[in-house]
Amino acid sequence: ISWTSYYNGPANGNDIAKAIADDASGNVYVTGESDGSGTNKDAATVKYNSTGNQSWDVRYNAPANSNDAANAIALDVSNNIIVAGYTTNSAGNKDALTVKYSNSGSQSWAAIFAGTSALDDYFNAVTVQDGANIFAVGKTTTSAQSGNYIIVKYNNSGVQKWAAQYNGPAND
Repeated sequence: ISWTSYYNGPANGNDIAKAIADDASGNVYVTGESDGSGTNKDAATVKYNSTGNQSWDVRYNAPANSNDAANAIALDVSNNIIVAGYTTNSAGNKDALTVKYSNSGSQSWAAIFAGTSALDDYFNAVTVQDGANIFAVGKTTTSAQSGNYIIVKYNNSGVQKWAAQYNGPAND
């Protein structure tokens, strides 16, 4: 082991890493969820340099201070960071969340995908194609008992280009 590092969010509560990515310079990016101070759970992303020292941390907190989490992370060709997960809306349901940060940790944009059923939607994976297209995948809930795969394509500016669902043969 070259180095070990720990992240302790502002609430001294639960901090859970869910995904990791690295760049060609040896920097490591970790994303997940972290108890906030008066903000419930936030989607937290941390950058560590090649020697394990924390360079920065950023947190996504929805306007209503609801629960937010990141489940996936990817880097584009410019080492911008894209995280995907969920945010909780004012009705208490999860909406799928994608956030892009610059390499210095500044938020470039946040995009919310709310499915048609007003139930839980979330992303579990994200990838970047050719440095320009972002694809986030996860689940959209279609009824109290079932859901579908969801894939959403965003351009590099966070504009949704399309969304597609897959409903398996068992229809659940």
